[in-house]
Formats: sequence, C-alpha cells, structure tokens
Amino acid sequence: LGLLEETRFIELNRRQALKQELLHWMRTTRVTPEALGLESLSSEKQTLEKMLKRPEQTLQQLVQHLRPELLADPAAEELLEQLEFDVKYEGYIGRQQKAVEQFRQHEDLRLPLDLDYSSLATLSTESRQRLQAARPLSLGQAARLSGVRASDVTALWIHLQKNGLLGSRVHPEEETQ
Repeated sequence: LGLLEETRFIELNRRQALKQELLHWMRTTRVTPEALGLESLSSEKQTLEKMLKRPEQTLQQLVQHLRPELLADPAAEELLEQLEFDVKYEGYIGRQQKAVEQFRQHEDLRLPLDLDYSSLATLSTESRQRLQAARPLSLGQAARLSGVRASDVTALWIHLQKNGLLGSRVHPEEETQ
C-alpha cells in the first residue's frame, strides 16, 4: 500500500523474525542455573523462559552468557527489554485481559432501579454515595462513574449475581436518556 518505506518494512520484518526466534529459543533452551552462574535450590534444567520469571534475572544476563553476539545488534537491546517485560508479566497481563473481556460481556447488564446502594456494606462509602446519587442503568454506567472503584463494581456485580438481581441487557439508546 505504500504506507511504509521499504527499508523500514524490511527492518520491521527483521525485528519480528528476531523476536519470534528469541521467544522460541527461550521456550526450548533448557539449562541448569549453575551453567549460568546462578544460585538455585534446584539443579534441574529449566527453560530460559522459566528462569527469566525470577525477579532478579534479566534477559540481557541470559543472552550475555549464551548468545553474546546479540548484544552487538542495536535493535536487539530494545527487543530484549520488550521480551523480558512480556515474559515476566504475561500471567498478570493475561489475567487483566480476561477480566476486561469478562467485564465487556456484563457491561450492558441492567441494574435494578430500586437497588439501595447504601445498604451494600461491601462497597466503599464513596462508591455507595456516587451510585445512590447517579442511579446508573447498567453495570457499565456504574463502572464509568467518577469515584466508583473497579473493585466496587466487581463487588456490585457479585452481589447482584448472587441474589439473582441482574436484569436484561440495556440497549445503547436507553443509556443516553
């Protein structure tokens, strides 16, 4: 389409290929911690990916021991940081993505019009006051209210679900009224 210069496109593809190669290398290469000069309670071979999940371990250290030629590539340094972040936080990121997806599925669920938010002790005082004053139509509206915490929206959803109070879905045109 001509949106990217050819040299930039080639560089982008090279970085993507290097990223995939490094990811495969980290997932398939198994070494003992001692081979890398690391202290460990276990002398069993582990994947580099598993070793990288240790808080004190960096991908740059692993590369320095096993593939020092990569450190000469300026593009690799940025890529190593990105990969390290992806590996170290993949569990957290996955949980957050799952929570976001779950919320999206329930965002348009109708809230009971007569719900007494002040009686919900599991909600923070500020959230109870904001919800009571605003009287949101849906769980999504409740989540977007200023001063209402995400944890309180989750607690509200659990309360409604547990007590069979979740209503039908709110149509977009209803939310603007």
